[in-house]
Amino acid sequence: MKHIKTVFITLLSVFLLLCGCSNSAKSESITPELEELVSQAILNDNQSAYYEGECPAEGHIIFGAETKNNTTYVYTYISYANFGFENGNFVDVSGGSMPAVFEFNSADYELINVAYPEDGDLYAPSIKKMFPKKYVSEVMNLSDADYNNLNLQLDQYAQAYLNSINREAVIGRMADFDYVLPTDLGISVEVSNALVEMDKYISNYPYWIGNKEVVQNGVRYVYEVAFDKENNNLIYSKYEYGNPDSLYERILIDSLTGKRIK
Repeated sequence: MKHIKTVFITLLSVFLLLCGCSNSAKSESITPELEELVSQAILNDNQSAYYEGECPAEGHIIFGAETKNNTTYVYTYISYANFGFENGNFVDVSGGSMPAVFEFNSADYELINVAYPEDGDLYAPSIKKMFPKKYVSEVMNLSDADYNNLNLQLDQYAQAYLNSINREAVIGRMADFDYVLPTDLGISVEVSNALVEMDKYISNYPYWIGNKEVVQNGVRYVYEVAFDKENNNLIYSKYEYGNPDSLYERILIDSLTGKRIK
């Protein structure tokens, strides 16, 4: 009886060991294929989350990857941006950066889920739940070199796009460039705020004095705002890129009252 009991305990121990092995995480190599999977997942998951520019771009840092229960978890910090032309520069007009955990089916590497941290006071606790302990400090304390690396990756997408349309422009973030706001020209804050809310007439136009480009139905248009100081008018003009005489729209706003003149 004692011998049978010993055998039973031994078999139970082996069974539990095997179960434990089947649920244990296996570290994965960071291959070019895995990098590409993450790149595509970032682009696909964020394409409708931000203001639409004309060139989507992504950057990422992979801290590590592991497979567990037929799921491959990739632990990352990502950046996503949409680039568009503003005042002739190619600018990161929208996007965001954040930690993310990508889950792929380990059999065919189909994306199963993307997990992002929660906001506010729940940010740090959610990071600790999402990431293995060995990555937490690194995820929450990215260096300047890390951020520069992410921006460099974004800029590479932007440069490739410029090459594809045979265009030259300075690439950067909005903070890299100077924008002249209506208030910089003496227009009151009240009028400036009213202009921002005037969606019916000028929703496609920039909120600064200058221009931006928008591709609509395959045609590139310039939306431009100019200030006529002598007559106290803001002039909103829409024309085809490269052809200022092809005026599709011209709106005059009284810069003293914020009301449309014509």
